[in-house]
Amino acid sequence: MAGRREAWLWIHLWMALILGFVFALMGLSGAVLVLRVPVLQWEVGAAALRLRQAPEPGTPYAQPDAWKMSAQAAYPQFERIMGVAKPRAGFLVSDNALVFGSVRGRKGIGIAMIDPYSSEPRAFFVYDDLFLASIVALHRSLFLPRFLAGPALGAAGFALLASLATGLWLWWPRGPGMQSWRRALSVGRKSRGTRLWRELHGAVAAYLIIPLALLALTGIWLSQPKWFAWLGLGGSFRPVVSAMHAELMLGLAGQVVTFLAGLSLPVLYVSGLVLWWTRRRNRRAAIPCSSS
Repeated sequence: MAGRREAWLWIHLWMALILGFVFALMGLSGAVLVLRVPVLQWEVGAAALRLRQAPEPGTPYAQPDAWKMSAQAAYPQFERIMGVAKPRAGFLVSDNALVFGSVRGRKGIGIAMIDPYSSEPRAFFVYDDLFLASIVALHRSLFLPRFLAGPALGAAGFALLASLATGLWLWWPRGPGMQSWRRALSVGRKSRGTRLWRELHGAVAAYLIIPLALLALTGIWLSQPKWFAWLGLGGSFRPVVSAMHAELMLGLAGQVVTFLAGLSLPVLYVSGLVLWWTRRRNRRAAIPCSSS
């Protein structure tokens, strides 16, 4: 039994040492994306995202062509209008309509926020200049070339699942009675040092292992859907997977859990590093120094 535990511990340790930083980046960026609405409002201002004045109930939207004409007239930075998005219909959540297109003299996508009822221009920004855009790129590609990003993210997702499985095996209480479970699922108020880090590492993973596994699985599908072609799930299934990945299909409660699960990965990485370094230092200290 001791030999098997050492083998599982070795697998769990080296997987974390090699890929733990990647897991931490993915989790932290995912947590930020849960907060994309306040982050976007901080970057572009409330006027870009909110209606100046709420219309009478039942007032219809203006035509999308009117949105495009208003954006082109107000923002000559546009070189070519590429499309529109209705309010609250896309990733950039807003009460205003979005008109997007290429920008003169530079790379990047320009976005105009247009009042969907009056077609009044509200704001313009280049998406690629946003901090939020950098977080999206980190989470969706790790800043890797497109041909590498998908396979790398998919492989990282499977590695995270393996890390969770080995960690669960190592954590699983094996003592009799409920007392062992209570200890495994709690962090003692008087715990300090290595014991505190060990209890924190185990409890955080135990409480969030199910959402972490779901987020890993859906992340693999979103990055490499062709790996799941044998399931017969076509592109029409993507919105379901996206909703599961964004909020576990639980609305606000799911967003809270997803945010906590994202934050848990850097916590697990740091606590795991501390435990590994402490164990390594103690082992070295236990080796007697040879005398000359």
